[in-house]
Amino acid sequence: LLLYLADSGLLKHHKVGGKVSRGLLVYARYFHTTASIRDDDGRRWAVDSWYEKAGKPPQIMPLDEWKENGKFGELREGS
Repeated sequence: LLLYLADSGLLKHHKVGGKVSRGLLVYARYFHTTASIRDDDGRRWAVDSWYEKAGKPPQIMPLDEWKENGKFGELREGS
């Protein structure tokens, strides 16, 4: 969907990034992959629908924060 939005000229201040992954079961973190975007200032963001029910908007958060989340499938406090 992000590629479609970009090709349609609808992402004005972001570029579609590559897939990003996090987690290892040995650290009690589920392995998980999601999409990313990069803003005009170079900051990377995770676009992740995993936390929401199907059809709900995805959560968008700074990539560094996203990489810290996911322990036992939970969001960190304040995320």
